[in-house]
Amino acid sequence: MKKITALLLTLAILVTFSACGSGNNDGDSTNDPVELKLNTSVSAGSTWVDGANRFAELIEERTEGRYTIKVFTDAQLASGSQPDSITMHQSGDIDISLMGCLVWANADTRFCMPCMPWLFSDWDAVRASLGDGMPGAEALATIVEDCGAHSIGVGANGFRQLFTTGKQVTSLEELTGLKIRIPGNSLYIDLWKELGADPVSMSISELYTALQQGAVEAQENPYDSTVTSGVAEVTDYGTEWNYSYEPIILSVSDKVWNTLSDEDKVIFAECGAEAMEYQVGVAEDKNAEFKDQCINEYGIEVVELTDDQIAAFKDAAQTIYENYKDIMGSDLYEAFGVE
Repeated sequence: MKKITALLLTLAILVTFSACGSGNNDGDSTNDPVELKLNTSVSAGSTWVDGANRFAELIEERTEGRYTIKVFTDAQLASGSQPDSITMHQSGDIDISLMGCLVWANADTRFCMPCMPWLFSDWDAVRASLGDGMPGAEALATIVEDCGAHSIGVGANGFRQLFTTGKQVTSLEELTGLKIRIPGNSLYIDLWKELGADPVSMSISELYTALQQGAVEAQENPYDSTVTSGVAEVTDYGTEWNYSYEPIILSVSDKVWNTLSDEDKVIFAECGAEAMEYQVGVAEDKNAEFKDQCINEYGIEVVELTDDQIAAFKDAAQTIYENYKDIMGSDLYEAFGVE
């Protein structure tokens, strides 16, 4: 009897010590990390993915492995659809998103504000508006919240250039009737019509074939996207004019954000801001490399427009600012320094 009592006592002690040693964050007895999925629309060679991978590294490091981020390129989590990527992120079916403002514009036209024609003169002007805590970044964060997600950083798709297959464009007259592929949003449709072109909305996944077969004669994208999407292979000419700058937004779905502790929300926000600051630097540095690829690897003839040449295009685009003020709102115009 004494032996049985002693054995029971020993087992009780072991169970007690085992229970004391199994505690972990969030009461998860398995100690397994929480894996979150990050969806982005670009291919693996893009600087966007550099930023996404940097974010994943920072999160794993600063949460001590409690959270891991798996990066999916080419909008894989939405079967390749950029608009669906936004809808699924809003519903919480996609945990983390890194998408451009022009795609976000499917949810709210106000996301087009930083993409207004010739709004930013250079990268320094971009950072002054869209850097962490800057007025433009804060304004975008508010719109993201209105759409059911939480912005944790603003990165760079970069300055968009014009690429054509049949002719070089250096003047406003040469845009007349030009059939150009654009992202599907009202701002770009209206803008390119004002410039005299014939805009056609289509997914970038369809662009290569459309250019190859002559369904469109032109496209506008940063050097980065032009190279990494593969469409540089079917392009003859480039017009460098920095006509529109597009930010990208790193955001967490409300579904995920609301499960984070206050401490983890701070970590995610800090890691997001740091990762996007890193990505903007990489995007600026690699812009010249992607341009060189366009010229030297793909044989694209690139012309850099002068300020005087650009002036005619800018004048033709000014009505866009007048027509979109009511849509964007005076507060948003003020946040981006538009009078």
